Amino acid sequence: MRDGKIGEHGGKNAGNQQPKRTLETILNKINSKPSAKQALRRLVQEGCDENVVIALVYEFCRGENAEEAKQVVDSAKNCVQRWTKLAKGLLDDAGQIDFTIRELAEKRVLNLYYPEGDDPATVLRDFAETLKIHCKHLKSGLTLKSGRTGHLVYLCYLVKAATGEEHYPEIALLIAVLKGRTIGAAKEKNKAADAIRKIVARFEKKSKTSAPHLRTEAEDDVVHWKN
Repeated sequence: MRDGKIGEHGGKNAGNQQPKRTLETILNKINSKPSAKQALRRLVQEGCDENVVIALVYEFCRGENAEEAKQVVDSAKNCVQRWTKLAKGLLDDAGQIDFTIRELAEKRVLNLYYPEGDDPATVLRDFAETLKIHCKHLKSGLTLKSGRTGHLVYLCYLVKAATGEEHYPEIALLIAVLKGRTIGAAKEKNKAADAIRKIVARFEKKSKTSAPHLRTEAEDDVVHWKN
């Protein structure tokens, strides 16, 4: 989720979207905690981009307040409702165009010829059906979450794509530092890692369209880094 918008998360440019001073401040905070410093170093050594990891952790922890999140979701819902209504209207218009073309020909007023599949009604109908499909997919992803869940899920996919491992404990340590929490005992680390695992699982269950898209984009971004 870029800037909190539905379906956007930052992508391969996430690290570039944060001011240099912000990234340095976050890195200093992470380096002040030996366990978090070690966690970040391990992720980087295994193939992750340091700035992107830091930026995505920051975006997730920064989150939005309840009112900002509600405004984002409401705005997206309004767009989807408007586009859905437009698609229905275009399908109705396509039917009217078909009828009018036939009527003009039958009354010998005007004979219109179009290449197969290129007549106005077909073009309009194709666009409307495509718009309907996208609206259906977008509607399934419009949920109000605390924090920017898409950033965290994308980070998890990115780490898995870059390293071959999920590394939930390392991600949990980085989040804990930015949220001012301390994770000490192994039991606490496992609990924090399991919490992230559950967030990802819930996201995948509720966002069956956007989750595969995020995973694919994360894999593409890792290829971009390595090239």
